[in-house]
Amino acid sequence: MVEISLCLIVKDEEKVLKRCIDSMKGCYDELIIVDTGSTDKTVKIAKSLGARVEHFKWIDDFSAARNYSFSFATKSWIMWVDADDILYEGDAIKFKQNVEQLIKSNPDMIGVNCPYIYSHESTGTGEIPNFKYHRLRIIKKDSGYWVGRIHEYIKIDNSKTINDDRINFHHFREGNKGTMNTARNLRILKKVVNEASEEELPRYLFYYGKECMYNNLYDEAIKSFLKYIPLSNWIPEKHRAMYELAVCYDFQKDRPNAIKYALKAIEIDENYVDPYILLGRLAYNDKRWKDAIKWMTAATLTSPARVLFFDYIPFQTYVPYDYMSIAYWNLKQYSEGYKCILKCLQYRPNEERYLYNKKEFEKMLNIKV
Repeated sequence: MVEISLCLIVKDEEKVLKRCIDSMKGCYDELIIVDTGSTDKTVKIAKSLGARVEHFKWIDDFSAARNYSFSFATKSWIMWVDADDILYEGDAIKFKQNVEQLIKSNPDMIGVNCPYIYSHESTGTGEIPNFKYHRLRIIKKDSGYWVGRIHEYIKIDNSKTINDDRINFHHFREGNKGTMNTARNLRILKKVVNEASEEELPRYLFYYGKECMYNNLYDEAIKSFLKYIPLSNWIPEKHRAMYELAVCYDFQKDRPNAIKYALKAIEIDENYVDPYILLGRLAYNDKRWKDAIKWMTAATLTSPARVLFFDYIPFQTYVPYDYMSIAYWNLKQYSEGYKCILKCLQYRPNEERYLYNKKEFEKMLNIKV
């Protein structure tokens, strides 16, 4: 039987910590919680949950805090989550069983990557995934360590890690934490970009650009992405930087550069859906209906890249069909538009706008329901 240490770093998480740990019961044998300066009841709650509680003086370094939490692990495998993460009911036991199966069939394995559903949207029938990427969620003890003062990751021999998509970890942020975290991240990144080593700089430039975007600092974001691109050799991240550049230029109403960098993103890797959606939306906004249909159709034909990076799930499901349904309507191609609106309803069956548009298409096609 595999024994697992579950490690968390926390600060002021009294509203979500119990929810998190309760959802993880069954997948860990040891619970370690490192507090980085809580002023609420977080520490008291952690102790009530049976955790070993340690304290770490916050130094604007996430890796240092996470490595500190790992240092107390006594089990053969170490798992990590954040306090606002959960597993759905029944998944904790399944996760541990999956890890045990993987170890038996892959004796050299030292880590498992799992899907991380970072945000969700409601269709009226429950929460469905919205934004997804993968994280290295569990590692063999002493096989890796955290690096990066912010947007940290585990440095490990990736040739000995395995991707397992059977169990999703879910993130449900509490209240205004998002705004607080973005301001904190921007503050730290401003500092580390100026202090980074040559090896660290590309990653920090990329994430500094993203944080600037979140704060509507588009000029600063563009500068950061343009500095990043010639320094990077990692295709998935470089593709994303091209796409984010296109988004920044779009926000600035710089249509030529928005199109330029969306096309560059496609040149780097044609299997990411995002730039096709952007090009389709730009054509749609110009009422170039045929071009909008061309790009949105291309979006539906992409094969999601098999890499551990960002996936915005609506772009891969209903969004392109939404745009195409209206473009076909304007071209008076009602039969094709009707097919598209039915696709939208497969993913969002209670969306009032889609239900209304469905009726309008049925009137034009003399379909009696």
